[in-house]
Amino acid sequence: MEEDIELLQSMYVEGEELTVEHYTNTTRLTFFLSKLFFHDHNLCLIVDVISCHAIVNDVKLKSKTETFSLDSEILGISLSDSVPSEILAIVSENIEDLKKRLSKNTCESLNKSESDEELWRTVYKLDHMRNESKYRKCLTKFAKQTGCYCLLYFTKHVIRIVVEGEKGAVNEFIKLNKTVSVDVDSSGRPCKERLIEIMSESTIDTIALEDHFMIVSDIHDVPAILHQQLSSVI
Repeated sequence: MEEDIELLQSMYVEGEELTVEHYTNTTRLTFFLSKLFFHDHNLCLIVDVISCHAIVNDVKLKSKTETFSLDSEILGISLSDSVPSEILAIVSENIEDLKKRLSKNTCESLNKSESDEELWRTVYKLDHMRNESKYRKCLTKFAKQTGCYCLLYFTKHVIRIVVEGEKGAVNEFIKLNKTVSVDVDSSGRPCKERLIEIMSESTIDTIALEDHFMIVSDIHDVPAILHQQLSSVI
């Protein structure tokens, strides 16, 4: 299994096409299928290597009905005892069927989202980033996984992060910061973010950020609609 994971990591770009997360009892691989096979959907494949459980979802609509497990009913093939590369191969062979299924479910989810899920903005601050490169990669990954839009306002003395998206997705983004190793401690060991301080939370009518991840060091590079809110917490 470890050799298979190492092979996949050598084949695909970490953080762009594939992410590998190690937990106490398992390892989870996330393949960004839109990067690997096509560009008209935002599909990702998540594989638990211990249980061989695999799900497909839309990264912009995570945790809604467009998320579905891959099983014999969908693929006609059992995933039992399959290594991640074999599961990915099975998915690639059945990608058109998966796209059709997702398109139907996504339309239903979008209609439900428009009426039920409010857009949300959270601004929070960090005291420090010891490993800036690692932290930025994690924020980029979290934004893709949750479908949120993230702005990192980073200067010599100030670290502020703005997250926009559906409320549930924004909450999931914050949760990932606290449950996944995003930085290193004073000894250089991987650590989770325990010192997030929420500065403001509010409902919004539209998403102000244009990209899923942005880094700025000048307040004038921040979208104008955020100037007052971001300045008020600096």
